[in-house]
Amino acid sequence: SQASEVQVSAGSDGNGGIVFDGKSGTVYGNVTLDDPLTVGAGETLTIPKGSTLTVPEGATLTNNGTITVQSGGTLEGTPTGNGTVEYKVTGVSLDKATLELFTGGSETLTATFQPANATNQDVTWSSDKPEVATVEGGTVKAVGEGEATIIVTTVDGGKTATCKVTVTQATYSISADISPDFGSVYTGYTRPAAQTVTITNTGNQTLNLEQPASTKSFEVGTLSRTPLAPGEKATFTVQPKAGLAAGVYREEIQVSDSGNVTLSIPVSFSVQAAAAPQVTPAPAATPAPSDNITYYTCPSCGYHNWTATEAGYRCDNCGYLESTRQLSGYGNVKGTYTPGSGAAAPAASTIPQTGDESNPVLWTVLLLVSGLALGGLALRRKTEHSRS
Repeated sequence: SQASEVQVSAGSDGNGGIVFDGKSGTVYGNVTLDDPLTVGAGETLTIPKGSTLTVPEGATLTNNGTITVQSGGTLEGTPTGNGTVEYKVTGVSLDKATLELFTGGSETLTATFQPANATNQDVTWSSDKPEVATVEGGTVKAVGEGEATIIVTTVDGGKTATCKVTVTQATYSISADISPDFGSVYTGYTRPAAQTVTITNTGNQTLNLEQPASTKSFEVGTLSRTPLAPGEKATFTVQPKAGLAAGVYREEIQVSDSGNVTLSIPVSFSVQAAAAPQVTPAPAATPAPSDNITYYTCPSCGYHNWTATEAGYRCDNCGYLESTRQLSGYGNVKGTYTPGSGAAAPAASTIPQTGDESNPVLWTVLLLVSGLALGGLALRRKTEHSRS
C-alpha cells in the first residue's frame, strides 16, 4: 500500500520536490522530472505560486487526472494522457481604458487574461451607473448623458479591470459659408461666373451627404466628397442657367445626409428687360412773348436766331447745328438749307432779319404794294409818251 505521504522527486536544490498525500500531490520549489510521473485517475497535482514543474525532452508526465497550475505557479512542457490541466487566472485587463459614446451608440470591450492559457476565463460585467451606460457580454450601450464605469471581474480569482465611459448627446449639423447672390443683369445676358459653396460638418457625427440637385433656375456642380467626418469640409458650385426671362429668381438648394440633417441654401438672381433706345424729341417751336411770329428755339441754349450753312442751320448764339429739319419758315432764320442737299441758299435780302421784332408778313405786303405802285407808274409814263 502507498504511504500517506510520498516524495516522488526532489527539487533542483535538493529541497522540496513532488509530495503526494494520498491522491493529492503538490510541487514544492523548482522541480525537473528525471523519471516518468503519472497522475492517475482521481488524483490531482497542484503547482502553487512560486513553484515550477519542468518536463524536459525525453521525460514523461502522464496526466489521467487533474493538474492545477495556481497563480504564480509554472508548468513547463506538455503532459500526455486524457486528464485536464487547469490554469488559474492571475490577472485581467480591457482593451480600452476609456470610451466616448453618443446617446444610442454602443461598443464592445475585450478582456485579456493573464496567463493567456488560463483555463477558467469566465467573467462577469457590471456598470456603476446603468442610467448612463449598460453592459452585457462586454457590449456597452449608451443610455443617457454622463459618466459611468464598466467593471469586468474574473470568476476564477476575482480579478477586476475597469473602463471609464463618457456619454454625450449626438449632434448632426452642417453649415454653408455663403448664400450665392448673382446680382442683376439684362435679358440676353452672358451667364455670371459660377460661385463655390463650402459645406462644413459642424456636428459630432459623421455625415453621408447626398448630391444636391439643380433647381429650376440654377445649375449645381458635383459635391467634392460625400462622407464627411466632424469638422471636415466639402464644396460644390452654383451658376444661374442661361436664357432666363426678365424676373427675380430666389430659390433654395438642399443639402442633406439621408434624413439626419438638411440645410437649405438660398440663391438669388435678377434679370431685367433691356431698355428701349431713348430718342430725344426735337423741341417744339415757341412763340415769342411780344408778337405773333413763330420762332424755332435752339435746344442747346434757348435762343431763336439761325443762319443757313452748307451743313445745316446753325444757331447764331451757341453754334448748335440743326441738319434734319427745315427752319426757313420760322422767324429769325437767315437763308434756306435743304436737309440732305448739303447746300444753303443765300440769305434773302428782301426780308430783313435784324432781330426778334421783325415781321416778315408785314414786309412782304409792303414790298408787294411798292411793286404794284412802281408798275403803275411805269404804265402811266408809257401811255403819256404814246399820246405825245
